[in-house]
Amino acid sequence: MDRLKWVISAVFLVTLLASMAWSSGASDGQVLVVLKNPFDEPLTIQALNGVAGRFYVAKVAWSVGARVVSVYQELSQAGGTVFALFESDISAEDLTAALRERPEVLAVSVNGTVQIQGFPENGAVTEDVSDSH
Repeated sequence: MDRLKWVISAVFLVTLLASMAWSSGASDGQVLVVLKNPFDEPLTIQALNGVAGRFYVAKVAWSVGARVVSVYQELSQAGGTVFALFESDISAEDLTAALRERPEVLAVSVNGTVQIQGFPENGAVTEDVSDSH
């Protein structure tokens, strides 16, 4: 039951990030994807690295004309679902729509960068510590 709560939380997080205001740093044609566990056993990094795991992720990407950029193995193992980054020459919105039609896909969102108010774009926080006496 704890694993189910974690998966639901992860799917909620992906959905939340997708609904936030993205800065202009969104990558064209890149999407974050959460896939069902293809195995009858708990998902492990070894299973993801095996032929069956790699083939499963590549097959889903290929089915929509995309390629696999990265599989987040530790996150996948912890959540029991496959977290991956796909890329395509088509727009991210079109790729997202195509992936939503796939039965293996639990969640998908456009990849991008989030600009948090109050922080500069490069993430560096500077503070003036000069003595102004």
